[in-house]
Order: sequence, then C-alpha cells, then structure tokens
Amino acid sequence: MGLEQTEDHPVVNVTWNDVVAFCQWLSAKEGRNYWLPSEAQWEYACRAGTTTQWYGTDDLYALQEHAWFGANAEGRSHPVGQKLPNAWRLHDIYGNVGEWCADWYDPSYYANSPLEDPQGPELGLSRVRRGDCWTIKGP
Repeated sequence: MGLEQTEDHPVVNVTWNDVVAFCQWLSAKEGRNYWLPSEAQWEYACRAGTTTQWYGTDDLYALQEHAWFGANAEGRSHPVGQKLPNAWRLHDIYGNVGEWCADWYDPSYYANSPLEDPQGPELGLSRVRRGDCWTIKGP
C-alpha cells in the first residue's frame, strides 16, 4: 500500500473470507471459538453502555481522543492502542481501519429486526464493515 505497516499496526487489505478463515484456523489452533461479531454486537461493544453518537460523546472534536480519522490521522493508519479506550478497555473501535462484521449489509434490515441481538439479514450483496477508517473526513 505504500504505507508503514509494522507488527503494531492493524491488519489491512484482508477480505471478509480471509478473516473468517483466520478465525477458523485460530479456533482450531487454540481449542477456543473465535468469530466475527454481528453488527449489533460490534455496536454494543463499541458504545460500552453509552447512548451518544460516538463512544461517550456527540462532539466530533472530542472523538479525536478515541479515534484516528481524516482530521487527525495524517493520511495513514497508526499502531493500535495509542488512543484512549472505551469503558470496556477496547481500543481503536472507531477509526484507524474498518472492521469486518459477520452480517450481510441491508440498509432496511433494522426497520424490522428483532430488538435484542439482531443477527443481520440472511443474504446480501456485501458484508458489513464498521469502525470507519483513517480516510474518513472529520471536523
């Protein structure tokens, strides 16, 4: 990609299928189950109990304490864990690089989905990616 990419940087340029295969490999290797979260699970973990637009804030300027995005990322990804975590100690939920979810994408799904732990539509043309990335424009 022409960008710095060390062991401390998030993984980039992987397909949804690559990530699912990695989860399967890691599950077999460690004898534990690893999987992609549903979009709803991702959102729940990201918000860590808050109801604001972004974790703990509705202010895009305050978001810079928690995320790398177009306004502060200098056009590149950054090593993980440099921004403040959310209340559940999760780093880099917003910004830096996008994260794959298990769901198919359907813009109308949530209009009729279950209220508790919706698992996403059964079919679609593309998969959900959340978290935005360092290329998203900010304030």
